[in-house]
Amino acid sequence: MARALIDPDGLVNLRNLAQEVEKIARGNKSVPIVFVPGFSGWGAPLFGALNYFGGVIDIPKLLMDKGYTVIIAPVAPISSNWERACELYRQLTFGQFSTLNSNTNSIEEVYDVDVDYGDYFAEGQGPEQTHTTGRRRAILFSNSPDFRNWTWDPDHKVHFVCHSQGGNTVRYLISLMANGAGTCHPTYFSQAGRDNWTISVTTLGTPHRGTTIINVLESFISRARREAVGLVAKFFAAASFYPPEKRAYDLQLDHWGIRRNAKETFQDMLVRMEEDNGPVWKWLDSNKNGFYDNSIEGVHDLSQKVINTSTNIYYFSLSFHATDPFPKAWPAWGFSRNWVIVSCFQIREGTFRERTSSQYYCQLSMQWEVRNLRERKRIS
Repeated sequence: MARALIDPDGLVNLRNLAQEVEKIARGNKSVPIVFVPGFSGWGAPLFGALNYFGGVIDIPKLLMDKGYTVIIAPVAPISSNWERACELYRQLTFGQFSTLNSNTNSIEEVYDVDVDYGDYFAEGQGPEQTHTTGRRRAILFSNSPDFRNWTWDPDHKVHFVCHSQGGNTVRYLISLMANGAGTCHPTYFSQAGRDNWTISVTTLGTPHRGTTIINVLESFISRARREAVGLVAKFFAAASFYPPEKRAYDLQLDHWGIRRNAKETFQDMLVRMEEDNGPVWKWLDSNKNGFYDNSIEGVHDLSQKVINTSTNIYYFSLSFHATDPFPKAWPAWGFSRNWVIVSCFQIREGTFRERTSSQYYCQLSMQWEVRNLRERKRIS
């Protein structure tokens, strides 16, 4: 198999590897593939057009057309791995799905999933509610009627394909299935020894040791925290003012109080979001969110409390980096002399390099290697 992995093009190597693996064992199309999105991800196509897995290409539908069954888990985009693991478990054991309408080629979403977050949060450091309702169902892509009321259990196993934070979310979930959660969650995770419900886990660009971009963002925020929280509050209020089924982008933070209260105007909601010790401040300060859980410290904490791997599961991990320079047509505001990224960050290249480690990759709108910043700066 090693001879198939000598091409300088990584995608060619990946294609060759897939062909070699296929020769060893043909895929069992009766086992569903569960797609778990990463940080800031989504389920149904964004604005009805942009797929999280595939962009303008609908990968779940392509797989369905080839006879596979795919389940997309629309877990909360910026929540903690604990919350996302609870949501993922509930979506897969709910027994009902949102489905693809073959006539309109659109997802018919249903919002009736209840989620219990257990007793994980310390008093005063968690959400307003530890139980929420009206969440999205997982989305089913299948031509088989056998999956209409499918439920995850020992006789109905899954393959997980996870992007970014989705990999650590599934890592947490598998550990909870293997060891249980004790008194932290007697409803979902009272039983141990259930890690064999999963056949394989494939991670795509998962920050297995955290990402330094979180530390960089925290440094920016700490210098002007009130202004930063104000901006976050405005975004949260705009995104969460309408009920979930009418939101263009659902943060799924209603249980934290990040939602519209009864008869509340947008201005009233915004004032409440911006208050000291209000929902946004509380969420950011709790360390029970996706920002912390994707940081180096957050992933280190995760590693201290979960199993590394399960002997019952096959693992495959792919990492990526972008080393090509930015296009020459990159907008003028993207780079200027002695400054990097965007001018509003106001941080010089030398300072940026000091605050990040060449051992890790930073992600903004695209990924790059920190060690290539100097080369790219010459483009400006």
